[in-house]
Amino acid sequence: MNYIPPKDEYGNEYYVPVVCKNKDFLIGYIRGLDMAKEMINDSLTSVDINIDLGPMDVILDSTRFNDILINGKHESDMTDEELKQYITDIVEEVTDKFDTDNIENNVYDDDEILNLECSCGLGFYSWQEYEKIPKESFKCDNCGKILIHYTGDYDYEYEYAERNG
Repeated sequence: MNYIPPKDEYGNEYYVPVVCKNKDFLIGYIRGLDMAKEMINDSLTSVDINIDLGPMDVILDSTRFNDILINGKHESDMTDEELKQYITDIVEEVTDKFDTDNIENNVYDDDEILNLECSCGLGFYSWQEYEKIPKESFKCDNCGKILIHYTGDYDYEYEYAERNG
């Protein structure tokens, strides 16, 4: 089956930062990612490389199921040059998150287990306790876009689709 992304008020499908079966799956994934970060960090530290892996994203976004990018464009509609620029911009943004001196990266603190930013640019959300992560799909208070979409389905039940509809 195809993942059916939510639509905005204009009927356009949009990018969702977290898409997974349910809250239990999300928590398990976060805990697993934290263990992997710790193992990688320990390995790097043992060879005198110190990198803060805290800004590493959850990586459960909707692009696993379709070609809708965070900027709202469909990858299938972009030229090779546009896609190359998009990827370059994303890599630069992620690299910049590892720069702890950047004031924009201090929106969240180190105790947070999950933080999300809405593509509208106005919604910043974070959770410090697993119990406080929403049990139901979660929307941005500013624009109403879904930021956590619990589908009730496992990832393997979906086929990748360039266009849905």
